[in-house]
Amino acid sequence: MALSRITDDVLFVIIDALKIEDIILLGAASRRLRTITTNEKRVWAPRLLTDELGLGTVELDAAACTSLASLGCSPRRLLLQSLPWRVVRDAGSDRGPKAYSWRPRDRVPASLLLSETGAQDFVFCEIYENSVSPCGRGTCFSDGFARKIVRLEDCDLAHFPETVGIPLGIPTPDHDNREPWFEVRLFVVAYGVLAPMGDTGHCDGEENGRWQVWNSGLSPRDDWGKTWINVSTDFHIDTYEGGDEDGDAMNFQSLRIEFKECEEDWRGREIEERLDQSSFLRTLVLDPKFWFCTFFSYHATRAQPTKLFATDSMAPLPFSPDGRSRDAELRAAAREAEVAALCAAARAAEASADAAEAVLEAVRAEQAALAAELGKMKAELGRSLDE
Repeated sequence: MALSRITDDVLFVIIDALKIEDIILLGAASRRLRTITTNEKRVWAPRLLTDELGLGTVELDAAACTSLASLGCSPRRLLLQSLPWRVVRDAGSDRGPKAYSWRPRDRVPASLLLSETGAQDFVFCEIYENSVSPCGRGTCFSDGFARKIVRLEDCDLAHFPETVGIPLGIPTPDHDNREPWFEVRLFVVAYGVLAPMGDTGHCDGEENGRWQVWNSGLSPRDDWGKTWINVSTDFHIDTYEGGDEDGDAMNFQSLRIEFKECEEDWRGREIEERLDQSSFLRTLVLDPKFWFCTFFSYHATRAQPTKLFATDSMAPLPFSPDGRSRDAELRAAAREAEVAALCAAARAAEASADAAEAVLEAVRAEQAALAAELGKMKAELGRSLDE
């Protein structure tokens, strides 16, 4: 049947059964299919209610979709930007489920920026529960049970780059913040770019405090120096017992995130100030919101440690934490290959020695046979002379 004879309604039904990657390929086939596959209302808005959206661990609910619509968010652009951040489940892994699929190599193209649609910047937060896996290694996270979309202008950015405050006010009835602990999955849309703010399930800490090391874009002052960013996240939760402690949670009130960029010289001594080059997160700024959006739209994707990702398309900075770990992995792999080569050479030498020994034994046997034959000839000669 010719494509021209298929109605748009039939095409929409077919597209509903396709994955996002297939829809992109289909849209490149013709102008008509391009128009149909970019239909926000029929094709992309319903997919916010599926697990193809990479923001949370599960699909969005109707309330979250309404919030996105009120912010002027384009479902298509948000879905396409979120593809790298989809949760990758790996139940067979001893280290627990993986957090992300891959980290984008390039910046978001202008055709996918949410800001071009007039959308407001926002922070996405999902709460899920995290507990130690039965095997005792790694953690196992459950699907998110609550989420909130907060306009960026409602967040406290006045003290960035030191701290960020995110108001939530998420009711958490029937959930006990005590083994399993609450965890949060955070994303921000800054200048139309979707970037991860972190996933506390892959951080150190428990109860209401988490901390982690991020990569820094600041080059060390000397060749053997180190730079990194300490990121701390504090949960503020109201409980039925009162106060801000772990326990039977009533309301997840807010989040407070602290950033501190650190540097050490080759001797391991901390460097507090830099005269030749300023640190991004140490720079005094007049507009903290501008600095916040600049950091997360351009730098935060590289700052996220590689252990949050299944694969990585970015080459790590050699002086960053994941760069140093990657370098250590490469050195260990090289050493392992060297040891394997030496073992193979030793086995080959041993085989050669065995072969040489076998040849020597054969020569010795041949010499013994010749000596015996010579002795026999001498004996016969002696008898001939006696006669």
